[in-house]
This record gives sequence, C-alpha cells and structure tokens, in this order.
Amino acid sequence: MALKIYNSLTRKKEIFKPINFGKVLMYVCGPTVYGSSHIGHARTYIAFDIIRRYLEYKKYKVKFVMNITDIHDDIKPSTDTKKITKLFLHDMQNLNIRPADIYPRVSGHIPEIKKLVNILLDKKFAYTKDNAVYFDVSKFKDYGKLSGIKLEKSKTGTRVETDKYDRENPVDFALWKKDRPGWHIECSAMIFKHLGEQIDIHAGGMDLKFPHHENEIAQSEAATGKKPFVKYWLHAGLLYIEGRKMSKSLKNYIEVPDLLKNYDARAIRLFFASSHYRSPADFSEKNIKQAQAGLAKLDNFPEGKINIVPELDDDFNTPKALAKIFKAKKWIPELETIFGIPRKKFAIPAKIKKFIQEREQARKNKNWAEADKLRVQIEKLGFSVKDTLNGARVS
Repeated sequence: MALKIYNSLTRKKEIFKPINFGKVLMYVCGPTVYGSSHIGHARTYIAFDIIRRYLEYKKYKVKFVMNITDIHDDIKPSTDTKKITKLFLHDMQNLNIRPADIYPRVSGHIPEIKKLVNILLDKKFAYTKDNAVYFDVSKFKDYGKLSGIKLEKSKTGTRVETDKYDRENPVDFALWKKDRPGWHIECSAMIFKHLGEQIDIHAGGMDLKFPHHENEIAQSEAATGKKPFVKYWLHAGLLYIEGRKMSKSLKNYIEVPDLLKNYDARAIRLFFASSHYRSPADFSEKNIKQAQAGLAKLDNFPEGKINIVPELDDDFNTPKALAKIFKAKKWIPELETIFGIPRKKFAIPAKIKKFIQEREQARKNKNWAEADKLRVQIEKLGFSVKDTLNGARVS
C-alpha cells in the first residue's frame, strides 16, 4: 500500500510522491519567540515529529527545517529572543521531539528577505506606500486556492491584516514595514535559502492556513514563476482545553514546563497521538489520565510484532494504529521509533535477577523442568521473561 497524505491544497488524499525520489524537503512553521512555549506548540510539533519519524521509517531521507521568528510586531525590543529560543528548544527536547536539521532565524536572513521583496517589486507584484512595501493581491490570479477564500468577498469584509500603514487594497499584505520585514515574507525567504524554490511538505497549525500560508504561496509563486511552491500542505487541528480555546484571559493557558511537571512526556505524546493530527484535540485532566493509564498498559505488554503500516499509510492515522496495538496487547519497537514513546525501563529486583541467573544455568544444563519452574516464579512476581539469542530479556 502506498502512503497517502491529505493535501490541504487539493482537499483530498493523494499518493505521496516527493519531487526527488527518496528525498523529502519538509518545512514547519516554528514559534514566535516572545514567551514560553505552551501546550499548543506541543500538540503541533509532536504531530509533525511523528510524521517525520514515519517518513524516515519508510526510508525517506528527510531534510527538516523549522524557522524561529525572532522579529515580529509582538516582540518587544527588550525581549531576550535568544534565551526564549533556547528554552523552547529545551522544552521540545523534553517532549522527545527530534531537533530540526536547521533552525533559521528571521534576524539572520534580512538580506535574503530584502532580495525577495525587490524581486516582487521588479515584477510589479508589489508596491511602495508610506515607507512600506505591500504585495498586490489583485496581481496574483490564484489567490485563495489554499484557503478557499474569495477575493471579492474579502475586499468588502473585515481587513485581512491590520497595521498602522495604508495600502491600496485592504487585502494587500505587508512585505516590508517601516523598519522590519512582514510576517509572511520571512518563511518564503528562509525556505528558498535552505530547501529551494519548490518543496515537498509545508506544515503548520490550522490557524496558519489563512492568511499566512495563503500569502506564502502568492509571494513565492509570484517571485519564481514556479508552481506549486509546495506540493503537499499539512495542517494540524486546533487544540482545546476542556472544550474551550486556550487563552490567558480564560486562565487555561498551559506552558510546556508546567505540563511536564505534572505529566510524563510519554503520556503527553500518547495523548496527542490518540487524535488524528488533522482533528481537534481536547486536553483535559480526564483525557490525560486516560493516556497515562494507557501508557501503563503498554509498558506491561509483552514484546511482539504488529503491522501498523496500513494505518499509518492512510494519512498518518495514529489513532487506528494505536487501537490495533492495544487490541493485540503487544509492545512493538515502532512505539519508540515512530511514536517517540520509549518503553519504561524497569528496575529489576535482586530476587528476579537471581532467578534469571539460576534459570540460565538450568537451560545450559538442559534442565528444562527447572527452567520452566523458575519462569513461573518470575511471572508470579509480575515480570515476563523472553529467551533471545543474546540471553533472557526481562520486562
């Protein structure tokens, strides 16, 4: 069975065929570093970590890039963005999210951003007004193809992007403001530099589909003349806290360090993998405790083999794959390699170690009755033993 991915651009599942055979160019929109990482980051980045792991499991060579937005309207001049970035990466490591191959920062790509803005000006896709540069949406005929937004409708509705500068059309968006780059142009410039003008996968939260990703497509394809800019668009579902959107005003804002103080990172990963990456996830005390209970069951399952490729080949359907594992009551290596959930390491009591040594000696002496008797004693104490070519394995 071939891997099928739901493409937000075409609104259907498609057989995955990267631009270059065996290689995947993947970009994920990273954090804006003005505050601590939160549970929404955990939801999104765990989802795409699992997807990356599965692609590598299927022998694709993945080049994975995640940007760091350290220049933004919401970032105060006094903000220590380097410190916040370091804390973010530490939090991701504690969630067992594998590091990106490259973490490009906006502040390190100003020349590339300016160059891209000038290309769009030269091609008449952009104009200057009030010391700012705007993208002229009316010049890009495919605008709205990702989000489905109708340009005429957006012209008469709420402004797509608000700032203190004037523009010719409310839907036009800033490429360069008075003293800093616009939000959308940053990603295009960094993708061009580190991955190229056309990539396989661009991923991010559902809330970024419009206007951010829509604008990325417009400015990128206008600049290069190459379509598609991205072959497969992936969007993670929104996160809710006990049925409500996460908000500091609602006092349900959970930062990753606090999350990790109360819950095992493995349980957090299991919780998020229990929802399909495109579906909304609802975090609650009840739901995370269910994940913790499920994790305890997984840790006690005997090792075995289960084929979960058909489930994961169907748009990375982690809930169905996990259901298959729980039904079979087996621990499989893919829980660690794909789901990023390593098996808990048990401390083996001295008494069990003694029984194992005695059983190994009985097996060497071909005293099978004694070996079986010792196995029963081990199992009565809550441990299982499996004979391998390298000796007995206890779990």
